[in-house]
Amino acid sequence: MAWIKPQERYPTVGKPVVCRLRHCTTGATLESRLIKVDESDCTWRVADDGYELSYDWDVVEWADHIHAPAQVSPRPAEVPLESPIQVGKAILADNTLTYAGTVIEIRSSAEFAAYARNTAAVVSTALARIFDELTGELWLGENQSWELDVTGVAPWQQYSAAVQLLDEAPVHADVVAGWCALLCLHQRFLPANGVEPKAIAFAAYLASKAYKAAHASPDAVRAWDEYQAWATSTEGVIASMDGSGPREPTPWEGAVPSLLPTPVSLRHLTALDLANAYGCDTIVKGGQAFSCFSQYHSIQCVDNVTTDERLTGKGPGHFSVMLQHLGTERQFRVSVEGECFTLRPMANNPPGLE
Repeated sequence: MAWIKPQERYPTVGKPVVCRLRHCTTGATLESRLIKVDESDCTWRVADDGYELSYDWDVVEWADHIHAPAQVSPRPAEVPLESPIQVGKAILADNTLTYAGTVIEIRSSAEFAAYARNTAAVVSTALARIFDELTGELWLGENQSWELDVTGVAPWQQYSAAVQLLDEAPVHADVVAGWCALLCLHQRFLPANGVEPKAIAFAAYLASKAYKAAHASPDAVRAWDEYQAWATSTEGVIASMDGSGPREPTPWEGAVPSLLPTPVSLRHLTALDLANAYGCDTIVKGGQAFSCFSQYHSIQCVDNVTTDERLTGKGPGHFSVMLQHLGTERQFRVSVEGECFTLRPMANNPPGLE
């Protein structure tokens, strides 16, 4: 493979490449898999874990290569790899961000973009390990339904590009959240070797709590906060009682649920697989099953519900039933309306991405 000096040109932002490194003090050299990033205070991150390359090492050369070298990546030894996970100055644990012990929320599109860019190297590396260019790109169709179009562009490439374009159009945030949701789903059922647990933690937060803010402009959030402050004042309370007060639109209504396409590797998943794994609602109608495995994302799956003899002939209404799956019986709350079945697992089931 041909080696290229950084002085000549850099690799594509977000793309894992093999780099030759030289230690600034000892002169020792090694090869490591790195990712070029476009950050104000960071140029390279380690592909395996997303941490910033230590300042003790200089990148001498780089080359396109999909295989990781045998040498150990030079990450700072003092940085812990276990949960809780550091994201900038905040801490992510149990899908919750905290700073100095206080829970913080991502409330605007600018904050969503900052979080996505801060974690892009780790998430894009995980996507590269799981999905290839034959998976396709996400394209938004009608009625918030997404499709996969095989164009030769790998998911990690589309993801990296969408992260860089978050300030230009809202659809890029939808692409980011969509790939994060599919990444979490794939790793839940078909875990791949070499995927960092923190990549899944970052992706889960982007696809759930953070995505709520993806379409909320900072100006709209600021106006909402000012309105709330006024509404709780004496003047605001009186105005709300007599109906003379203004109405400020909620800035977080832009994040709406969508139907993601099912990658080929996940087309074997059944309605009960997803219901048991995420404790989510599953809708079955006309032989087609759809699992709402996230607050904002659903996916089509195999219908193994309507063929169950315990549901055959059930009329409209609500009832509970024990359904067997993988040798285990679980209790479900079932709602029937016409030919539409809605299943919701009852107690002792894990939550969805949220």
